[in-house]
Amino acid sequence: MKMNYFSSNAVLMMAALPLFFMFSSCSPVEPAVDDPILELQSADSMYVPASRCDTVINYSLINPASGEITVSTEESVWIKGFDVETEGVIAFSVLENTLEDSREGEVVIAYPGAEDLVVTIIQDGAEKNEPVVSEHFTISDINPTAVSVTAHVKPADSEMRYIALSRPKALVDELGDDESLYRYDLEYFNDYSKAYGISLSEVLMRFGSVGEKDIQVVGLEEGQEYYFYVYGTDIYGERLTDICKACFMTDVIELIDVTFTFDIQCEGFVAHAKIKASDPEIPFYFDLTEGYDFRSKEPDEFVSDFIADIFAEYASFGFSPEYVIEKLGSFDEDTYDFGNLQPETEYVVFAAALDYEGMVVSKAGYEAFWTGKPGDASKLTVSYKISRITSRGAYVETYPSDNTVKYFYDVVPAGTDADYVKQIIKNTADSYIEAGQASDFNDFMANLLALRGNDAYEYNTLESDTEYVLYSFGITEDGDYATDIMFGDTFTTLEEKLSDAAIEVTFDKYFDSQEVNAQYPSIPGVPGMALVPSIITVNESAEGYYYLASHGDITDIQTYPDDIILGELLEMGESQPSPYWLSYGEFTYLGVAYDKEGNFGPIFRAKHTITEDGVSPVSDFDPGIMSAGASVKPYSADLENEAVTVTINRKIEKTDIGQASKGTSI
Repeated sequence: MKMNYFSSNAVLMMAALPLFFMFSSCSPVEPAVDDPILELQSADSMYVPASRCDTVINYSLINPASGEITVSTEESVWIKGFDVETEGVIAFSVLENTLEDSREGEVVIAYPGAEDLVVTIIQDGAEKNEPVVSEHFTISDINPTAVSVTAHVKPADSEMRYIALSRPKALVDELGDDESLYRYDLEYFNDYSKAYGISLSEVLMRFGSVGEKDIQVVGLEEGQEYYFYVYGTDIYGERLTDICKACFMTDVIELIDVTFTFDIQCEGFVAHAKIKASDPEIPFYFDLTEGYDFRSKEPDEFVSDFIADIFAEYASFGFSPEYVIEKLGSFDEDTYDFGNLQPETEYVVFAAALDYEGMVVSKAGYEAFWTGKPGDASKLTVSYKISRITSRGAYVETYPSDNTVKYFYDVVPAGTDADYVKQIIKNTADSYIEAGQASDFNDFMANLLALRGNDAYEYNTLESDTEYVLYSFGITEDGDYATDIMFGDTFTTLEEKLSDAAIEVTFDKYFDSQEVNAQYPSIPGVPGMALVPSIITVNESAEGYYYLASHGDITDIQTYPDDIILGELLEMGESQPSPYWLSYGEFTYLGVAYDKEGNFGPIFRAKHTITEDGVSPVSDFDPGIMSAGASVKPYSADLENEAVTVTINRKIEKTDIGQASKGTSI
């Protein structure tokens, strides 16, 4: 801030002068005015501790004239937040010094016409980070950033599995003892298990570690005290040791001057957003949220928390900040179409600059807009475009007459009547309600089934040599039928012929994913999982292929028929070589190749077993397998435990309004 020392009383006095004084032809003699003088009331050298602190410099200004006090510091970015609001006092903050060496910086105080004052700030170096040693663990080399911490963990028992986490010191102190902290963690692990539909043992394997290593914890808040702690556990949730804890404080983020401009055009319930950063070299992240959520916190706090949650989520699956920025970050200018917006709702598009640790390093930029009212769904009509017809499906594009209303479309065998279609919809709704994914039929229709605007879908699990008809219907905002079932265009899938196109999927080595991550940070490392590079071989008849890896033994044709496996391959399979992150144990490679006419060859199945003892040294790992074209599969399919009743042909998926889904799905 700046303080203006020109007295307003002088203006009032001039206004009160008689007119003849103001217009006199005689020029008055101006009195001599002494030059302004700045004087320090504090020492010209200040010593401050290594920890973050607030302090002040006291000064006096003699003979003030027209001007302002200004304060600056050159290259000492750890001295910041100058406040000159109070006359004679300059308040500022000094960031924590995490280095062992002390450091110096200069604060320059200036006023027009006066000689500058220079104050030297000397900050102590940080105390040496001594290791924390317990009976079972040694924690050393604690290195915090503003949003993460990395520490070296050395267990006394190199074979014991352990959990390493970080939580706020205030929370840990409030919980009081080891058992309460462990129960708190266990509740988190159980919630994680339910959210991702995996067992507690799988969760503990993902979060657990074995052996001496550096461990990073992300998702922390800046300028806060935390504990980094570790304890031994088995995969069934039994704690095996006391908890070894080390206290630290996260850094304070130093913001940079990056601003954002927004161009948002809302058409129906799709927002076309264009965001431009003032600095084209700095990565940034942008997204969209409802105005109600955005205004639940201060803008900078909301954006920082939102982005931190994204990076923490990806990190829990082993993805590095650099990887997330590569997938979700933007530079200079970017555009994105946010669809599936709700009517008459305020939304906010926001953006913030990032560093390569995933930290927000700028003030948030944002712009709000409102969506309009929906149209009349009872007047809806839908037209179609059908292409790429094969023996298993076709590519269908839909064009509703009104992009603001809700609707749904799908295909059924030709000759199916409207009542049967409604029964299919009801059966599907019942399965979602029973699974707890919808509260009732109207909730299912309005929030899971309904679409808005143009759409496209690749059908690939239909029967061969069969005539199909497209149908659609309008849906009210409350989730009722707005129209009758409207049947549209028909198409006939091609006759299926068994091709001699063949595929073989195998591997010759695999690696511990965390060891790979330690050597190549941009490659995800997942606790308890191996990184398995796949080797694909096809014959001359193959035009393309699909393959995937599934947990367990999927080789029994009676239990897992070819038709089911083919559908899964078309729905979930990879179409180019891609490494898999697999839990140790049994898994099955599945694959199928197709020829130029689109006919599929025989289903390939091969069961394998991988163990922690069989991993290859990381020195044999070729990072070239992580090509730009290869998609990352952090976890394999689980067809062995899959029990899905297919009741409609088109996959139902609730579209996320945010742009995070444009990256790797997690």
